[in-house]
Amino acid sequence: WFCVAVLGMIPINFSAYAMNQIVEKAEQPSSFVIENQQFPESFDPRGYLDFPVQSQGERNLCWAFSSLGSIESYLLRKGIEQKLSVLYMDYLTAENANGIYAQNIHAYPRSAGGVGYEYMSLYSAMRWLGPVAEEEMPYVSVLDKRAVALNELVKTPVVHVQGMVVLPPLEQDDHELQLYQKIQKVKEHLWNNGSLSYSWNISDLDSGIVNKEHQAYYVPEYLAKAEVNHTSLIVGWDDYYPKENFTLRPNRDGAFIVKNSWGPYWGDEGYYYLSYEDYYFAYSALYGVDQVEENDNYDHQYSHTDFYGDYSLNFYREHCYIANVFTAPKQEEVLKAVAISTRQYDTPYEIYVNVNNDSINQLNQLVKVASGIKRNPGIETIVLEEALPIQAEENFAIVVKYTKPKGVEEGAVAIESENISQHVRVNEGESFISLYTNEDNLSFESCKEFNVYIHAYTDNVGPKVVQSTAEPETTFVNFSSKSIDFMRPQTNGSVPH
Repeated sequence: WFCVAVLGMIPINFSAYAMNQIVEKAEQPSSFVIENQQFPESFDPRGYLDFPVQSQGERNLCWAFSSLGSIESYLLRKGIEQKLSVLYMDYLTAENANGIYAQNIHAYPRSAGGVGYEYMSLYSAMRWLGPVAEEEMPYVSVLDKRAVALNELVKTPVVHVQGMVVLPPLEQDDHELQLYQKIQKVKEHLWNNGSLSYSWNISDLDSGIVNKEHQAYYVPEYLAKAEVNHTSLIVGWDDYYPKENFTLRPNRDGAFIVKNSWGPYWGDEGYYYLSYEDYYFAYSALYGVDQVEENDNYDHQYSHTDFYGDYSLNFYREHCYIANVFTAPKQEEVLKAVAISTRQYDTPYEIYVNVNNDSINQLNQLVKVASGIKRNPGIETIVLEEALPIQAEENFAIVVKYTKPKGVEEGAVAIESENISQHVRVNEGESFISLYTNEDNLSFESCKEFNVYIHAYTDNVGPKVVQSTAEPETTFVNFSSKSIDFMRPQTNGSVPH
């Protein structure tokens, strides 16, 4: 009617606003090095901000190693050394986890030990289904047919992931400037929040275009494969890594340091070097986390979405409104935070709440609790300045107003489509969408084939109660007791290795 569902990531759509944050001169930069930038010319976390390389062995779990590796690297930046269980995430999202297909409600179309998607793993963490500590389910590299009881997959997560970053692929137009922007976005994330996953095609290893002497990888667009089949973790960078180290020469120096999951005897002790100009880097979506908190930060999470996918709704008007109506709690609670999802850079948003009932059509009758510009695509938790009481036996509603970012023709809203998994449940009267401009009567329509991403976080009224089904020996982390100051460069501007 007013929008169209699209399979695949929304193009990068860098707005003029976003570009001005990074590039003030020259439409086509002569170098990937920015003068007076806030980042050093190289950053290598190996040995002090990165765990040793592991081997995935016979299991096709590169996606789990990379997604959980991004969470581990975030924690390391907080001074917390916590290995996370790859095997638990494998079973948690496998349709045959207990040996019987279709009984695991947290699964999407994949089998235990088989291929998967790193964004699904990260969103499971956003929904507090994981991650758990490595000792809860230690890794076994040999692929066996062991099944686990579904009640083994209800462990309390060691942390609560509250923010998920999705840096989208480039679009074809204005490739040079977009690539320049994406490189800086990646550096910013690596520096502040830890590693990012990206996908590539391993058949290039046998094509002769990879320099195995230097473990230097550069695949130009005209030689790239249409499909990707492996995921690795970008952990650092070197602006002056020589272009001569690549079999096929990129235009400029510069490479990312990438961690693989094939053990320490592969590559450069398990790592390799990826040209800034590599096709798969440019046209791969990158995933990571930027908000991770202790697992008792909130008592409850409300959401109608359980899976994350590459589905979006495009809108061509200036604004789009989405809403979720949630079932009333059994006791009085207070609303303390809301998580929203965006597909594009620099997306303006406003958040409104009705704590008394499920009425959402009149925006001026709701309480405006937050507004701003969401910088990066992905999911972000926004803490409210003042907690709002939610009465027992009353439904409550949250409305998010999105505005198209500056300089783009169309906006995009992430949706959870029924096509993602047979376990996606769309119930009429839970998720809503509107593109009407009259905020006195938005005429929301109930979604019938998808849900929208809005999470609500609440606390019980009264003493703090930790909701836990875990055994007493379960591992938790405490952020307040540890810290690390790794971002203080030496006098030459480099980070100590």
